[in-house]
Amino acid sequence: MIDPKCIIKRIYSRNECTAYKGHYLKDLRKVTSHLEDVVILDNLAISFLLQLNNGVWISSFNGDKMDRELLKMAAYLLDLSKAQDVRAQLHEGLHYEEVVMNYFECS
Repeated sequence: MIDPKCIIKRIYSRNECTAYKGHYLKDLRKVTSHLEDVVILDNLAISFLLQLNNGVWISSFNGDKMDRELLKMAAYLLDLSKAQDVRAQLHEGLHYEEVVMNYFECS
């Protein structure tokens, strides 16, 4: 069981996404106004483009029964669950905004 302490409150699918140029963007403002409490795990970083400081990139799941990517994230997510604002902690460690700015400057 991935979430034995029931920390995960809900899993959102494409129904809650915004279509943009062939991609699905997860706009958290559609589901909550409390962005300080929400983390997006996704294998496509563009999915959390609208709220970069809420996103964590994970590798794709390809059906491998030995895949442990989510289990590896468990301790990190548990630490994040204690943060007053997950965005500050994610931004400090991941710097996605800088990656996006560099991408657009190079395009």
